[in-house]
Order: sequence, then structure tokens, then C-alpha cells
Amino acid sequence: MTEHALHYDSAIIPQETGYWCGPASAQVCLNIRGIHVDEATLAAECGTDEGGTDYVGLIENCLNARLDGEPYTSVYAENMPDAQAKERFWNEGILRSIDAGYGIVMNWVSPEGNHPQGIKGSASPNYVGTIYHYVTCAGYDDNPSQRAVLIADSGFWPWTYWISFEQCATLIPPKGFAYADVTIPEEIDMSEEYARQSFEQLAGPDADAGAFGWPQLGGRTVVDALAVIGAELGIEGFGPPLDRDQD
Repeated sequence: MTEHALHYDSAIIPQETGYWCGPASAQVCLNIRGIHVDEATLAAECGTDEGGTDYVGLIENCLNARLDGEPYTSVYAENMPDAQAKERFWNEGILRSIDAGYGIVMNWVSPEGNHPQGIKGSASPNYVGTIYHYVTCAGYDDNPSQRAVLIADSGFWPWTYWISFEQCATLIPPKGFAYADVTIPEEIDMSEEYARQSFEQLAGPDADAGAFGWPQLGGRTVVDALAVIGAELGIEGFGPPLDRDQD
């Protein structure tokens, strides 16, 4: 089980107007990547007005304009029809983005009776009525007993909270989300290679074949060469190399 939360400056979460939730969510995603852009600039680029930001693809564009490889793509979800679609949302939309170090912008519709409910010790945001809103997902918890997502919510205290993934999936339709469609490089275990190289440096390039020693050290290994040097300098405890043919 893993809890993976991305780092960002919590001070920038609250939106600066009553309708800049889209630009504020984009700002958090950029901050996660170490990029700071003011909300007003992002609002202008997204065409945000007092009616809000029309659709999540506008936010995708302003994110990709500042990130190498244009990683973000948008998905429009008229509904979340079945378990398979929900699993794609979890695996491809959330886990892939977060594991690669990118937040997800979500466009929520939260009617009365389905307001976000804080879990994992989080307070619930104080939604009233039907809320049309953009938020940023900045982490996940894959505990199979209750999968959860970490939300940075620019419009409502406590600004950051956890909700269940199951509830999150119900808040997306009929809007959408923008996630980073990136491939995470596979980690290569270099421990065996490092061990081999360390052994070679000490014992010589042909040590694997049983031929110990470096030509540069008169056919000695590094340890034997140090022993000879120490003995020549009269350093206490240093002596001639051991005879490997001895039992």
C-alpha cells in the first residue's frame, strides 16, 4: 500500500477571484513542476471570465505551453459508465500522472447530496448547493480498503483534503479532467553491476577469470599494492601481501 503526495506551495492554492478556480488549479499543477505563473496570466490564457473557464482543454493548453513534451491531455467524461472506465481513470489518469510527478486538473460537478466528504482525518470543504468547480488532484493512497485522492481545492477551506476515489469518480461526469499522459522510465537495478565494478577495481580487470592484479601496480591488486607501499614507508601494521596459495 502506498500514499504518494506531490509537493507544492500550499500558500498559492486559494483562488484570487470567485471564478478563477480553473487558473488556480493550473497554477498548482505548474507549481508542482517548479514553475510559478500568476493567476491573472493563466486566466487570460484560458479565456476565464465571471462565468469561469469553459472547458478543461483550455487549461491543458496553458499547461503544455510551459512543459517539455506537452504531457497533458484532456478526457471528457459524459459519464463513468462501468467499472472498467473507472479503473482506467484510476490507473491511467491518476496513478500515471502522480507517479510521474504531475498533478491532475479535474472539472467537478458537485450537487447537493454529493459534496466532497473528507477522509483520512481531513475536514470536508463547505460546499453549498450545486458547485461547478475545478480542483487539482495532487496525490493518491492505493489502500485497497479505501482508495483515496488528495485534492487541492482553491475555492474552499481547508484547501487541501483527502476524499475517496469512489466519490471522486462520481464528481467528474459530465465534465472532464486533464492528466499527464507520460511513460514512467523503468528503474534499473544496478546493484549487481556496481558490485562487479567495485570488485574489478580492487582485484584487477581479469579477476573474474582468476587472474588477479593490475599491470599498473606491478601485477598486484589494489590491496596488495597498498600493503607494499605501507611497508616501504614503515607504517605500523603494514606488511607484505599474503600468499594466496596458502591455506
